[in-house]
Amino acid sequence: MTNEELVMIIKGGNDELTPSLWERVERFAYVKATDYYYLHTDLCTRAGVTLDDLKQESYFAFMAAVNYYDPDKGFLFLSFMTYPLFFILSATVLDIGVSFCGFIGRNTVVRPCFS
Repeated sequence: MTNEELVMIIKGGNDELTPSLWERVERFAYVKATDYYYLHTDLCTRAGVTLDDLKQESYFAFMAAVNYYDPDKGFLFLSFMTYPLFFILSATVLDIGVSFCGFIGRNTVVRPCFS
């Protein structure tokens, strides 16, 4: 079963498969978080964000990717997942709030995300 098929089953209501999908993509998410950290080490340090913080946030990006993934758009799941990863990791470092329906700045939706 592909990642894309697993996502569609999870979105269909079978949340029990979420850990299986996470196990498949966890390494990818952690590599992206590590790349982000070392690319922006100074910014992360000033913000008090550690590599472990970014790795933890990558799970929330994974959940957002599952929630908003649409196979009809033509992307593989891992390709799509890079989008929420970048936005959530950036939001963590820049200390702006993120919701799964958009970025929140001073209680206002500033930019829609992932849809």
